[in-house]
This record gives sequence, C-alpha cells and structure tokens, in this order.
Amino acid sequence: VAVYDKLLSADDIAVHVRMGRQGGAERGAASTSRSRDAARLFALAAEHFEKAAQHEPDDFRVREQHALCLCDHLACIDASDHRSLPPGAGTSAVPIAGPAHRRAAALLDQAIRKLEGLNAAETLGAVIRRLPEGPAHAFRCVDALDALLRVRPDYFATHEIQHQSKMALPLKDLALVPKRFGLGSANAHPRLARAAARCYRLVLADLNLAEIYGGVDLSWARALRNDEALCKLVRDAEEDEDNRLITLGKHDGGTC
Repeated sequence: VAVYDKLLSADDIAVHVRMGRQGGAERGAASTSRSRDAARLFALAAEHFEKAAQHEPDDFRVREQHALCLCDHLACIDASDHRSLPPGAGTSAVPIAGPAHRRAAALLDQAIRKLEGLNAAETLGAVIRRLPEGPAHAFRCVDALDALLRVRPDYFATHEIQHQSKMALPLKDLALVPKRFGLGSANAHPRLARAAARCYRLVLADLNLAEIYGGVDLSWARALRNDEALCKLVRDAEEDEDNRLITLGKHDGGTC
C-alpha cells in the first residue's frame, strides 16, 4: 500500500505502477536466482556425501547426513523449479518433475533403502520429518514409513512423553504426516490411504492425542477395520465446523 500527501495525476499513477512492476520483477528474479544457487549448493553437498557413502558404505553418520541433505536438496528444487501440470490435470495433480528433481528423488529413494539395511529407524523418522510437503513426495514418505516400521515394528509403541521427546518422529509429528502429503485425502491411491489409516491408528492409540484431529475424541476409531472409513472419519472431524456430528456414510469394502 502506498500513501501520498498530494493528489496524483493519471500520468504520475502510471509511472508509479510501472516502477512497482519493474521492482517486483527484479525482486522475483533475485529470489529465483538465490533459490537456484541454494539448489546447486545442496546438489554439490549431496554429491560429496554420495562419494563418501560409496567409500564408507557402512558408516551410519554419513548415510544419515546424506539422506537429510537430499531432503533439503529436494526442498530447494521444489522452491526454485516452477514445474507444469500435465495437460487437462486438476488442481490436485502432481506437477511434472524435471531432470534435477528426478535425480535427487532417485538418490533419496536409494538412501532410504540403504538406511533400512542399516536398521536406522531414527534416521528414517528424521527423513519423514524433513521431506518437503506435498503429493509429489507422498509415495516417498510411505516408503520411508514402511521401512521404519519394518526395522522397528514397535517404534511408536511407547507413549510416555519423556520417551516421545527423544524420538526423531514422535507421535504428535506422525499425526501431521497424512495431511502433509495428502495420504488420507478423498480419492487417494489405495496404498496412500492404507498408510494414512496406519498413521491414524498409531496416533489414536495414545490417549493424550485422542482429540488431535478436529478436537473430537477419536480414540475409539482406531478399531475401525475399513481404511477408507477411518480416513473419511478423520477428514470429517477436521472439516466439520460443528465438530459434534460425524457421518460415516457408506464405504466400499464391507464393514467398518
């Protein structure tokens, strides 16, 4: 907003508008340039970590830092790479990934597999927290979560606050994962919906988090066997303004 102490003529207004647009364009170009520089530096760091990991394949710390660096690299690419949507795609479609994005994503996928081989549950939890948000990384998030639970099936079993505070991925952060990546959204891929329902069941097993979704006590809902029903229940709880009425409706796949 601009305020002037005198009346401006139409010509004066036109000059100010042109100057504002030019300045905005310059600032936008500078911001894009900084984002690209950051992406380039993260790519360079990831390359060095990759070489170190090849030299010391069983070094846990190198693998850990390599994976987290790749997460930050992906976030920079997402911020600087203005990707286009597929022709005729809706607003919820995943943008087409460019070469840099595909390479960084492939390296991170490989790093997740290596971390599972090293039984690095805490690092896998850190990867899930550090992953950039959005549907483009939904399956990658599920890959990391599945790997974590294969390594440590009881990772989320202890609910004591003191124990949770030391975890790379405490339950209060796991509660946000479905929404961060669109896992439990309507018409989500079945694998994503299963992962979302799994997250909800793990979170709602902790009575301290029973009302984390929309302020409604859903501790009972973890007993639901139908993943779609559970996902819709959480969506209704988060979206219902009244928060007192939750309609399960009809779901495919049999009983709830």
